[in-house]
Amino acid sequence: MGRPTKEDASFAEMRVTAAQLSIALGIAISTVHALAVKGVIAPSAGAGFLLADSVRRYLAYKLKGGSCLPDEEGDGDGAGSKARLESAKADMAEMERDAMADKLHNAEDVSCAVNTMLGTFRSRMLSIPTSCAAKCANKQAPAILVILREHVGEALNELADYDPAKYAPRATA
Repeated sequence: MGRPTKEDASFAEMRVTAAQLSIALGIAISTVHALAVKGVIAPSAGAGFLLADSVRRYLAYKLKGGSCLPDEEGDGDGAGSKARLESAKADMAEMERDAMADKLHNAEDVSCAVNTMLGTFRSRMLSIPTSCAAKCANKQAPAILVILREHVGEALNELADYDPAKYAPRATA
């Protein structure tokens, strides 16, 4: 290895964009920006980054055990990723425990129960005009209003009187 030449000196001053540096280092552009924010690499006084200086700084950072993995805290050490994974595992365990204790219901069972309840309510509401027509004949508006309120109230009470036994979970294979 001899003395640096003029070409070597010009290489040391070569400026590159964040995109070009990301290709040279094999990392994402967002990681280049994150490393610049952390001070691992430094933007040049002009535009972009000095290639040789940025590569040297990046290698030193990696040799010290630095990581470029994004995490919750943004410190790049991966601790946030591990914490999120552990939290997700704990959430899954809690949901499994609740399902075993009948505190958590299958989405299909809930959907079936709600659809059944709403279908019954719809039928009840659609039957009101037929059942009230004879009662409302030859009546004034205030009397018709009372009759309609009575029938609508009954339908709403029927909807409010939820009986879990009517909507027991279906057997699943």
